[in-house]
Amino acid sequence: MIQRHPRTLRILARLGLAFLLVGAVAGPVTAASPHQLDPAQMIPPLNPDFGPWICTDTGQGAVCRGHNQDSWSGDDTGLTCGGRPIYTTGWFDTQAVRWHLPDGRAIHTFFKNSSSETWSLSSDGSGQTVQVNGSWNQHYVYPVPGDINQRVETITGADWQVTAKGTGLVFHDTGVLRRNPGVDTGTNFTHGPTDSDHGDLDLVIDQICAALGA
Repeated sequence: MIQRHPRTLRILARLGLAFLLVGAVAGPVTAASPHQLDPAQMIPPLNPDFGPWICTDTGQGAVCRGHNQDSWSGDDTGLTCGGRPIYTTGWFDTQAVRWHLPDGRAIHTFFKNSSSETWSLSSDGSGQTVQVNGSWNQHYVYPVPGDINQRVETITGADWQVTAKGTGLVFHDTGVLRRNPGVDTGTNFTHGPTDSDHGDLDLVIDQICAALGA
C-alpha cells in the first residue's frame, strides 16, 4: 500500500491529478485590462486551488497564471515507527502557468514546485528529525488540445530529498519521470534514482525510522 503523507496529498490534489478536479469551475476574475480573459472559458477548467487565475490574451491564445501555497505544523504523516506516529511541520509553494489555443483549449501546463518539512516522532518537532525537501517541475503536454484524458505528464528535478544529521542522505527520488497519457496513470519512463518510487514510502520506511532513532 502506498503511504501518502500530508505534503503529498496536498500537492497532488492541487496539481489536478484527481478526477474530481476535472469538472471544477474556476472562480470569477475582474478584468483589469482589455488583454485579460475570463478563466472560466478555458478547457479543461482551471484548478480553482490556484485561483484567482490571471489569463492574458497573447494574440495566439491565452496564457493563464496561478499560485498555491500551504503550511502545516505537527500533522500526522500516517507513517509509524514501532507504533509511534511520525509528525511533519513544513510548507510548499507552487507556481502554475497554462498555455491555450485561441479557442481556450489547453496545449501545455507548467508547475514549478518547492517544499520543505521536518519529520519527528514528537508532535512538537523535538528529538531526532529528518529534513524532507523537494524542488521539481511538472510539465503537461496535450497532444489533443484540451483533452485531459490524452495529456502526458513529465516530472523533472528532485521531488524527494531526505537527509538527517549524522546520517546524511536517507533516500531521494530525482531525475526524470514520464507518465502514460491520462490522469493519475502509471509510469511510462523513468531515469535517475527513485528510492521511494516517487512517494511509495513503504519502500523506505526502515531507513526513515532508523534516521529518527526508532
